[in-house]
Amino acid sequence: MPVWQKSLGKYTPNRTLKYAFTSGGYVGIAKKFREWAKSKGLLKSLDEKLKQTPQLKSMIGGRQVTFYQCIPKTKYSTQENQLQSSERLAKAKLEGENPPPNVLFTYKDVKEIVTELKTNWGFKKGMINLRGWIKGGYDYSHPDIWPPEPLLGSIEELKNLSKTEPNYFTLLHDNYQDIYAQNPSFPKGINQDKKGRFMKGGMWAGGQAYILNSRDSIKYAKRNWEQIKQLNTGGMFIDTTSAVQLYESFEKGNTSTKAEDLKYKMELITFYKNQNQVFGSEEVADFAIKDVDFFENRHARKAGESIPLWSLVFHDCAMMSRYVDKSNMKLTAKPWLEDMLWGYFVLFRMGTWGKTEWKHQKEEFMASLPADEWFGKIATAEMTNHEFLTTDFEVEKTTFSNGKSIIVNFGEDSKTVQNLTIEGLSYKILE
Repeated sequence: MPVWQKSLGKYTPNRTLKYAFTSGGYVGIAKKFREWAKSKGLLKSLDEKLKQTPQLKSMIGGRQVTFYQCIPKTKYSTQENQLQSSERLAKAKLEGENPPPNVLFTYKDVKEIVTELKTNWGFKKGMINLRGWIKGGYDYSHPDIWPPEPLLGSIEELKNLSKTEPNYFTLLHDNYQDIYAQNPSFPKGINQDKKGRFMKGGMWAGGQAYILNSRDSIKYAKRNWEQIKQLNTGGMFIDTTSAVQLYESFEKGNTSTKAEDLKYKMELITFYKNQNQVFGSEEVADFAIKDVDFFENRHARKAGESIPLWSLVFHDCAMMSRYVDKSNMKLTAKPWLEDMLWGYFVLFRMGTWGKTEWKHQKEEFMASLPADEWFGKIATAEMTNHEFLTTDFEVEKTTFSNGKSIIVNFGEDSKTVQNLTIEGLSYKILE
């Protein structure tokens, strides 16, 4: 439903609400919204973006392989405030107030693994996303991220890992919405409420995050780029840029409206695009569709309820992938089936937050390779239709503007639909 929001405590300017009607169900609603988005200049095709940033072509028939390289350890005082277990507190006390980060993958490790993926696992195209390369590890030092965490290796090794090659490019994880108290720039640029209190964000790997005024975010990003640009990366994944609602700040002399927050977020995206970087962000917001190349989300399928509204509107405008919820055993069976149905590319995480063993993932990696081939066929096409083909909602079909379609059977047993028999947890591609 529509919601009116105040701007710095006032309802301004005037707003207008318009209704449109359709007989096409949720597909019709999606297409009506697409018409509106086009009228507002939000649609920019992937074909245009591929010309603007040629390395993005590596994703046509490719996937993202992501590494959480280094994770900060939470200091004792923070864990005590969080009421952690006595066992964790005892361990934290031994490590002290400034424990070294937990290194999972050095630059050398990543280089060796990527070589193995290319040589023996069928990794033919795509991007390598380095997360946790910054000083102190993942989320720890925003916005004062430079120099990179020295325990991972030398800057020369990072340069070698970051260079773009035919069919592959590397991007770096960064963030210009969150700032952490342990860093020199704190508290400059934090959003404030009417009473001057700092706006808090989530409690993440770096501890308590505070939310930056986007006007200051762009200044930090441009400052850091003077160091990062020497790495010759092919892209930047600037976390949370489009993940949350727009913010405002009452800081005296540095107020910011939600409209200004939007303005500077778009300036941040444009800045990186002007550096010839593929740009990615967590979650999706329609204001960013025009300039963002790909998004990551947390979509999870629920039979009879999950419908690909985003893909029906914007599939041909920005690429999409998702973090798979491994707690859902149905998803764990073949999680790439949802990606194929919705027209997403595969986001494959090597290892986990607390585990560097990765070789056991080979079977899952190779089993999902058909998803790369399918994505190559429909990556830049509009999704024109989605439908449920069985009364139990376990068989679904999506269709694309280039005439290709896919039927996926999420059930355990084989099903016959449209004169086709599809085995359980399997699919059929129609061309």
